[in-house]
Amino acid sequence: MQKARSRLAHIQKPFWSRSYVRTAPFGLLGLMCSGGLYFLLTTIRPVEIADLPLPNTYGPLLGLYFLTCFFLLGYLLKSTRRGMLLAMASTLILFLHLQSIFVGTVELLTILVFFTGFEVFALIRQKQQKMI
Repeated sequence: MQKARSRLAHIQKPFWSRSYVRTAPFGLLGLMCSGGLYFLLTTIRPVEIADLPLPNTYGPLLGLYFLTCFFLLGYLLKSTRRGMLLAMASTLILFLHLQSIFVGTVELLTILVFFTGFEVFALIRQKQQKMI
């Protein structure tokens, strides 16, 4: 015996789900940080910010880059934890590049495995807490 076809199958789901509406402030903050990052990159010479707050750290650039990645990825992925992990990984790669440290395939894979392992651990822990 076959199952009856659903009468709701022809109804299309809305393109924008509620979760995107709830995380809209993240998207707006991400766009604002993107504007700040664009302003920083186009108007200020790198030599002027290279030694803020510590020598050769490019603090303002890394801070704005991290915030931009965090807010935009948090909005796009609808998960602040995943946005934070990807923002930390990409900021770490940018920091290593700015320090003139060669970031090859092995280093990228190490960073990727570390942050992926952290995400898997967090997912397992979250599922265990839901079961309790």
